[in-house]
Amino acid sequence: MNLVLFGPPGAGKGTQAQRVCDQYLLTHLSTGDAIRKAIREKTPLGRQVAERVEHGELIPDDMVTGIVDAFIGSHRSQTDSFLFDGYPRTLRQIEQLEGVLEKHRLTPVAVVSLEVPDADLMDRITGRRVCSECRKTFNIHSLDTKAIEACDVCNGNPPLIQRKDDSPETVEERLRVYHAQTAPVLHQYEMMGKLSAIDGTGTPDQVFERLSAILSEQY
Repeated sequence: MNLVLFGPPGAGKGTQAQRVCDQYLLTHLSTGDAIRKAIREKTPLGRQVAERVEHGELIPDDMVTGIVDAFIGSHRSQTDSFLFDGYPRTLRQIEQLEGVLEKHRLTPVAVVSLEVPDADLMDRITGRRVCSECRKTFNIHSLDTKAIEACDVCNGNPPLIQRKDDSPETVEERLRVYHAQTAPVLHQYEMMGKLSAIDGTGTPDQVFERLSAILSEQY
């Protein structure tokens, strides 16, 4: 099985990706992690990407796909099943991914998108509070933590804080960028008959149950 998993900020994509990888024995290919690793290890592609990043330039599709290709190549002898997280992000990358899969003799991808209303995502993200000491995360919109003003693990000290990335203005912009970037990609996969959209609201267990039902139908 090979899977492309989409989900906006706050949809719980990271949690579901890990559960899917554990349940179906997939290797998690996070494009962001793979790019940072290539930069740290100063691979030929990593050096080219680092130069682009240093100059504030976008990373070309060919470079991103090259790093994905290298990641698959380094793991291909151990597995033939991958979960693609953060890739593809452009229409050209959709075509390039098909070429990479064919090159490594991998099965075509299934594509799943976690759908959560923006209003719910705003509540989830802007309601997050983090203990500055132990880093435990709370949510002020959750019934059992609605009145919490300080960390229960650290006995009320220090107070909980809101990260800058969780401010309403920042979240709104992150959601705008996500929708703008992924809409053409999701539409293309829909036209190809590959896209499955599932309800991403509810508990992680409920979402995973829906996700598993989709994967069980296709594999």
